[in-house]
Amino acid sequence: MKKTFALIVFAVFSAVMLFPSKALVSSASSAQDRGPESVPGEILVQFKAGVDESEINRVLGRGNAHAAEVVREAHSNGPNRGDLVLGRFPAAASFASVRRSIEDDPTVEFAEPNWVYQHSLNSNDPYYTNSSLWGMYGSASSPSNQFGSGA
Repeated sequence: MKKTFALIVFAVFSAVMLFPSKALVSSASSAQDRGPESVPGEILVQFKAGVDESEINRVLGRGNAHAAEVVREAHSNGPNRGDLVLGRFPAAASFASVRRSIEDDPTVEFAEPNWVYQHSLNSNDPYYTNSSLWGMYGSASSPSNQFGSGA
């Protein structure tokens, strides 16, 4: 009975790993088709060294934005770097126009979208990709392994 249960668990696990559901594959491919995503209404602005809070507010105000968070303070950025600030602007405003109005200021090094990063579904672990799975095979599985856990 134990061997039968272990074989069923192994078969289901193998099927899930070898043949991912169409929902996962289609959602992953549609996300790649859309291209890189960013958080709507947010902009990251890197200021030059020596820029104070009132100057930051003035610059962000040019783009109808406000400082939501200081992501990295000037003293931790290294020499000659200012604050990295997350700014928020109204959803009705276009990112391109907000960026243009902020980047034109001489106190700004750069402005960019607040990108959303996603992990890939594929592993680069060779034992995972060739189905070795860290010795999880048991004496009742194929391939057989007397030292495996039988999971």
